[in-house]
Amino acid sequence: MEMTDGRIDEELLWMPPYDELRKYTRLWRDTYRVYQSLRRYEQSQTLAEMVETRFIDELESMFGDRRDRIERTIEKLAEETLEWKVWANRVVGLGPLSFGKLLGYVGCPAARAYPSTFRKFCGYGVTNGVADRRTKGMRLTYNNLAKSQVFVIVTQFLKAYPRSPNIYGEFFYTWRQRYEQTKPEWTKAHRTLAAMRKVASLFLNHLWVISRQAHGLPVVKPYAHEKLGHTTYIPPEAAWHVKKCRDEVLHAIATSLASIELERDDDVSEFHQHLLERFYERVLGKERRKKAKR
Repeated sequence: MEMTDGRIDEELLWMPPYDELRKYTRLWRDTYRVYQSLRRYEQSQTLAEMVETRFIDELESMFGDRRDRIERTIEKLAEETLEWKVWANRVVGLGPLSFGKLLGYVGCPAARAYPSTFRKFCGYGVTNGVADRRTKGMRLTYNNLAKSQVFVIVTQFLKAYPRSPNIYGEFFYTWRQRYEQTKPEWTKAHRTLAAMRKVASLFLNHLWVISRQAHGLPVVKPYAHEKLGHTTYIPPEAAWHVKKCRDEVLHAIATSLASIELERDDDVSEFHQHLLERFYERVLGKERRKKAKR
């Protein structure tokens, strides 16, 4: 469901290359469905007896090759976007294929005038204090494909975390630990998904800010800053790969740490202090170990 009260720039939303990404992402999804349905013939003895194996193998190979070509096209188109060139290509754990699919579902992030509108369309919004979710008998208020793709991207951040510590991984583990203390009645799965939702919201905020800046459009303050008086801000540069962009990342983290001194909410201040200092120590610890080896 899209808002039409001036919050969305329709011309910018699906301008090239976002329009091409939308077409190829849909084509990839249809091809992938066919490819997966063919693989079921290999897994089911009953289905395998109905059709010649050679015929199924030929179809599977044909659709598999087609899927691979589409994926390469999506990657190429994603690398042409401003968001990829100025920011996403240096984010730990984020690849052009998953990023391109997301843009194919949501269009240009800068087309939406507010970060809350962008998050809500991606399935990570809040209505009357309750997170948006499926409700029986009610029409979805978000793009379910975009929500699934964001979940895939967050999972990639967490998979990359053990070998490449990143701000999204730190954000996840810090929030999950906090939920263990404040929400003991929740199941482990509930706390994990809630922490992943926090990471998704942070990533989408970063993507929206970068997209607006890249297209020369104004950036409004987050709701927590505008209405609740919070001052702590984690800049998009904090998500960059430390080895590739050390100076920019350290500057972004230092800026975030400085802003904490002005934070009015002691609970929020303490939480972000722990989060950013822990990440900062990891970065400097790696540098110290390298110097010691020399």
